[in-house]
Amino acid sequence: MNYLIHRWGSEGYTYHGRTQITPDELLEWEQILPEVEQQYHRHVAAHERWNELSKAWDLADTSIEQTIGKIERTDDLLDEIESVEQEWTEKELQCASIIERWEQLGFEMDVWRYKIDEDPSQALTELKQHQQLYDRANEQLENLLQLDTSLGGEGEVEHRTNLLRSIELDDQILDEIERWIEKKTIRNARHRRMLQSEWEQAVRKGKANPDQSFQDLYSFEEALASLENNTHKMNQRISKSKAFERTKTELLRMEGRGWNMGDLLRLHEQESLDFFYHYSRAMDATSRINTIQRRLAALDWCRDVKRAHDVSIDVRNPLELARIEQKIPAMIRHLSARPIEDKSYKYTVWLPEQRPILLPEEQSRTNQVLLPVQPETTLEEAHEAMLEAMEEGANGETKVTHSQVNDATQRKPESIPDKSKNLDDNNVLEVKPPLMAKPVTTQIVESTLSSYESLFRLLGLSDEANALIATRDINPTRRKLASLVGVEPRDLRVDRLLRLVLRLLPQNDDNDTERAESINMLVDVLPKYKQWVRMRLEARYTGSTGDFFEDAERLGSALERTPGPGVRVPLQADVIQLPEISNMAELRRHTERLVQSMNPVAAGGIN
Repeated sequence: MNYLIHRWGSEGYTYHGRTQITPDELLEWEQILPEVEQQYHRHVAAHERWNELSKAWDLADTSIEQTIGKIERTDDLLDEIESVEQEWTEKELQCASIIERWEQLGFEMDVWRYKIDEDPSQALTELKQHQQLYDRANEQLENLLQLDTSLGGEGEVEHRTNLLRSIELDDQILDEIERWIEKKTIRNARHRRMLQSEWEQAVRKGKANPDQSFQDLYSFEEALASLENNTHKMNQRISKSKAFERTKTELLRMEGRGWNMGDLLRLHEQESLDFFYHYSRAMDATSRINTIQRRLAALDWCRDVKRAHDVSIDVRNPLELARIEQKIPAMIRHLSARPIEDKSYKYTVWLPEQRPILLPEEQSRTNQVLLPVQPETTLEEAHEAMLEAMEEGANGETKVTHSQVNDATQRKPESIPDKSKNLDDNNVLEVKPPLMAKPVTTQIVESTLSSYESLFRLLGLSDEANALIATRDINPTRRKLASLVGVEPRDLRVDRLLRLVLRLLPQNDDNDTERAESINMLVDVLPKYKQWVRMRLEARYTGSTGDFFEDAERLGSALERTPGPGVRVPLQADVIQLPEISNMAELRRHTERLVQSMNPVAAGGIN
């Protein structure tokens, strides 16, 4: 028995601290030895189990350490070890519950299962720390699934969804995905607002149903495309009707009386439905031309001469006439706040030519009635009046009013049968010979010819450039440029370019060289601007046609529907007051500003 007790002691185990027994205790030990030996084996097994747990899980417990080696406390040791195992089992179950929840939401948790097998306590601690990251990731997954990808972008959404579910999450990745979702959401919202605005515009015109709704952008685009297709078919049917042709005849007749019908004729050719809406308003305004001109003539135009010139030209356009009538109160306030510029200035009242009226036979004593011949277009008429005014102003003579210019236009005789020879000679009307107006032409000099030729070719006006080289006459090109002004929707910079070029055309004076220099600035920047237009068209899946003005109109329509990031491109007509053609310093300053604005930079590589 002492040998057995010594062997236990060498292994580190004791029973009540005894190292040996005396002969007197032999009988007692013979009775308890089997039980003590059984406790010894249980204690050794418990000790080995604790060593495995402490090594695997890196545990340290002073209470357990104090009971190891004491055979009489074997039951206490077993209780402590069982308590530790139960605690770790609970942690494993908690980790498994958390992992199961995230797996149901689609996240891959294989890495966390491995960590639980290694150290449940540490794994549970880390899982709790990652709880907030997984909450953010789950919210971003829901936002990704709610994004409208009907017009493209499914691949990007799927890639980011797989990324969130498979990788180990951190704040940097979540922040990046959150920024992308926000950017995509804003872009979709902007696109929907533009489509909604276009739909509401169609509703106001009675073309669309105001109660119709759309789940995604694709169905919205399809509905608008169908609406445009139906409108186009309706325009074709309207354009073939006899009433529609009669309106064109009326427009041409009014143009012959001096009205500027370019805008209405363009609507007649391109937008039949919109034409009738504007036509009725325009005709209503033309019927009040006398009243409107009386109101305009009563204004104090000596305070803003440039505005007066613009108004005197715009009243010839029936569409502008309706707008001018509404702006008269604003004009009064504008003029009252400005100082006097030219006390001697007098507003020129323009009225359309009256229809020829046949007089009764007894009142007609002449064999010939002289009728004024109008210029070919209202733009030509206005330009001739301005040129004559400038020429006479340069010679120190009195300004020529518009009515004087009309008096100076050519007249042609119209024969009427003479049926009144028997009337008294005292009733014969004396007909004075008409004044013959010299045609105004502007010849371009050789030194500036190449500048204007390069500009016109860059603008796609090759026919006008060839004609300019052959005849040196700038007037046909002037009329062509003027007909391109005011198109909407189109980049406002194109309108500004046309208006500046019209003011920079040669005038046969000492400033032609400076005008050519400004034209050269525009020639230098136009290739970059054309490349910018092509890139933006391609970014919207619309190819470039190569025609400058057609590409500008197509880009304007595309930008009105889907604008790009950053500052929105203005698409309305240019209405800013530009300097007079003789003010070269201001014209050059406006040209430099235009050149600077036509050198755009891409917004982060996105067009």
